[in-house]
Amino acid sequence: MTMAAASLAGCGTGTTQEKTEEPANSETTQEDITNEDTSESSQTSTGGLKVGAATRTLRDSIYIVMRDNAQEEADKLGVELLWQDCNIDVSVQKSQIENLVASGTDVLIVEAADQKSMSETVTDAQAQGIPVIVIEALIDNFTPDLWVTADSYQVGVLQVDSFIEKWGTTEPANVVLLCGTQGDEVAESISKGVRDQVAKYDNLTLVYEQVCLDWARDKGMAFMEDAISTKAGDIQAVFGNNDQITMGALKAAENAGLADKMWFIGGDHEEEMVKYILDGYNVMTVDKGTEAQGKFLIDAAQILANKETVPDTQDINGVTTWYAPITVVNEDNVKEFSSGRYPELF
Repeated sequence: MTMAAASLAGCGTGTTQEKTEEPANSETTQEDITNEDTSESSQTSTGGLKVGAATRTLRDSIYIVMRDNAQEEADKLGVELLWQDCNIDVSVQKSQIENLVASGTDVLIVEAADQKSMSETVTDAQAQGIPVIVIEALIDNFTPDLWVTADSYQVGVLQVDSFIEKWGTTEPANVVLLCGTQGDEVAESISKGVRDQVAKYDNLTLVYEQVCLDWARDKGMAFMEDAISTKAGDIQAVFGNNDQITMGALKAAENAGLADKMWFIGGDHEEEMVKYILDGYNVMTVDKGTEAQGKFLIDAAQILANKETVPDTQDINGVTTWYAPITVVNEDNVKEFSSGRYPELF
């Protein structure tokens, strides 16, 4: 049975790209930022458009994919791009943004390390006439010039529907929900989508839910161990807000000898999740159009710098929003959707 792709506004891409290896727990320091050799992350130009990106992390392969696709588009269009991450350190990210602004950045892209702490910093940049594009979660008390993201609520809905396509609507199933950081807009929306959709199926029962700080794999593993203990292993599906959390839960189930009795549905379409699918585990992940997001960020930056209107957007609670396409990746379509992103696996 082939899972149908669920797409929202925008268009995906299957472009094969060069894989960049990053250590799983790489640390970013202020010295690294100051001394960073930007020759690999930006195109040298004179007088062209300068785009600066300040993001949370490159811990997960999905963010490397986004960065690499943004760089590819920047190179194609002659845009100078400097892409930095702060390893989820708010003070580092604030310094990065201030430095990007001081260096003459024309357009700023921000994925906030903490959406509650970045308002003043990005507001100052915007007040200087620099358009600000926010990716993933919105920043509290701030209206960006553009929000680029996937429809997080629909990600949660799609996670549940993809499980139902495999499991059916007759046999009962106890399910677990493992959420990202509490208060994070993306985590809250995905989780609401899961809860609402679980409630629509009479055979599904949400028996355990926990919040995983920093969307971390070790938290997913620890809470899944607790869920297995609490529910005596009587669990049929785990919905994780991202792949890191979901892989932590899978490891806990594997250690308990229960992995083959459960389904694990994550989000982000990370390389390790693809490996699990190829190895025959009961695993699915929601791709959030990361290639499309990376390329669109640069296209949108050019449009905003020219004071033009970004196409294919919609108003979401007063915020101009571009939604990337979302697609479930599973055993039926993994080669089609993953071979371009991770060619070394095929």
